[in-house]
Amino acid sequence: AIEWDANAIKFYIDDIMVKSHNISSCAQYKEPMFILLNVAMGGNLGGNIDPALNLAIMEVDYVAHCNVSNTNSASRCNEETPVANTVTNDLTIFNDFERSDWPAWDSNGGTSPTLLIDDDPFYAEAMEFTINGSTVVGFTSRAPDANNGIPYDASGIAAMGTLEFDLKMITSPGTTDWKLKLESVGVATEAEVNLSSSIEGHAEPLLNIWLHYSFNLSTLATFGLDLSNIDLLLVFPEFGTGDGAVYRIDNVRFRSNLPQATPVITSDAITKIVINNAYNYTLTASDADGDDLTLAAPILPQWLSFNSTTGILSGTPTTANIGVHNVSLSVDDGTEQAIQAFSLMVSLAPNTAPSITSQAERFVSAGVTYSYRVQVFDAEGDTLTLSLTSAPDWLTLDNASGILSGTPTNANVGGHDVNVMVRDGSNSVTQNFRITVRAIDTNEQTVSSSGGGSLGLWMLLMVMAAGVRKPISRRNCLKR
Repeated sequence: AIEWDANAIKFYIDDIMVKSHNISSCAQYKEPMFILLNVAMGGNLGGNIDPALNLAIMEVDYVAHCNVSNTNSASRCNEETPVANTVTNDLTIFNDFERSDWPAWDSNGGTSPTLLIDDDPFYAEAMEFTINGSTVVGFTSRAPDANNGIPYDASGIAAMGTLEFDLKMITSPGTTDWKLKLESVGVATEAEVNLSSSIEGHAEPLLNIWLHYSFNLSTLATFGLDLSNIDLLLVFPEFGTGDGAVYRIDNVRFRSNLPQATPVITSDAITKIVINNAYNYTLTASDADGDDLTLAAPILPQWLSFNSTTGILSGTPTTANIGVHNVSLSVDDGTEQAIQAFSLMVSLAPNTAPSITSQAERFVSAGVTYSYRVQVFDAEGDTLTLSLTSAPDWLTLDNASGILSGTPTNANVGGHDVNVMVRDGSNSVTQNFRITVRAIDTNEQTVSSSGGGSLGLWMLLMVMAAGVRKPISRRNCLKR
């Protein structure tokens, strides 16, 4: 290997430096120059040459102009070859503005291609080239002219793909052939054809008239061009015959010409919303061609708004918006369009069931009046209706007051199932409980409940007399 930097030229064999020449003070080594590699037989640098040797082969791995790095034991160039853009989408090299990764280029550096506005408004900005002496011009993705340039991989569109551009001649160089030349990976492979061989078959560029040129990539590949790493595109009068030519180029692109894929909407619309609640739905979509997508909302109710940048559909409906609303959203890739149409239902909040908040008294004695006030609640404040769906004959329910009451007899001793239902017009809730009627006790009074159980009172009077303790119950003092 040979490594050449500003201070030395170093020679390596099997990664071992065998010779180094100090060129730090040699101005001639700092001038722009070509690298010439050749095989010569003679001298004795490697020892005497075998007189029988009449054939020698030199194989070159790579030649690179690069920056020194420290990626291995010896300070040397990064040997990695730029990787081609493997995306097989269309590539626009120039259209109204100059790309920093595919800039306009003059091989000899004698001119500076100029971005200007053409007098034809259809073309607007165009790149103007001037041929000064023997040179070729075009667009490159190679360093150092290109900033982070990446070769273009057109292999994925080789079957139907084309290279296309528009050209207008401003000053004619006279009679000459006009050329299109493509190179791949630094002249490793190339294809050079006459512009007259384009699909359109224009004989030559015309003065002050825009002409469109297109070339099949499959045809260019037959000339030996590696379609997977295209890094240079040149359009020029034949080398050495175009001095003084001035011409403009626009709309330079590689096109797949494949059937355009329709965008796909990947989100599911929200189709129901309750009044006074915020509606929020994000439209998302994909495109197999990688095209830029434009989002829109052709049909919307007034209470909704759509952000075409974020794809967010939002709004808050009120009572006035109750009902069904038609909505239509669209995704456009410039050629094809996808539509998402749906009906959006705006409704009242779902009605919640009422509830019974009180607890019933579970015991009563025969002959004693039973009373239980049923207490209820409804979140929406709906009008409530009470009813008995199951109860013994001796019980009745007053819907207005909510009091369940009745007086059992000895004939009713035992257990009785009771079902009290409250309804709000849409939903209902039932409270199920069992009342046990005890045998009659003629001295007991009314038992009642308003939802909190019962209170029993038993009074025991102790009368103290002459040292004798005699309990007197309350019942002994009662007069009937």
